Amino acid sequence: MRTATNKKRIVLYAVCAFFFCLAGVFQAVDSELPEFWHALFALSAHTILISLVVAWGVSLIHRMVRKDLRAYFLTVAVLILFFLVVRMIKYGLTKDADTLSRYLWYAYYVPQMFIPPTILL
Repeated sequence: MRTATNKKRIVLYAVCAFFFCLAGVFQAVDSELPEFWHALFALSAHTILISLVVAWGVSLIHRMVRKDLRAYFLTVAVLILFFLVVRMIKYGLTKDADTLSRYLWYAYYVPQMFIPPTILL
């Protein structure tokens, strides 16, 4: 029985690693593609990454017993989602808006400042 659980866990980790690498490949090649394919690959990469973070957050809810640690790690997951959404908006939707692009750049600092202290709690 224990071996079947370990096999399921290994398959799950392999699938997550595959999708993470696939998102990286999409990000690496999207700058050389025509506009339609660039947008499609960028959106696919962001969707994959956001889905992986959401899946990680859901697995935290089911696996963590201590409520304080669960709250801290869910806060980290929400901050990572915030970072990914800001990144998606900044590089996907604001090509000509300098002011909005600057404010989105400043919004990067919010998760960068709050994730390390949250993990240390």
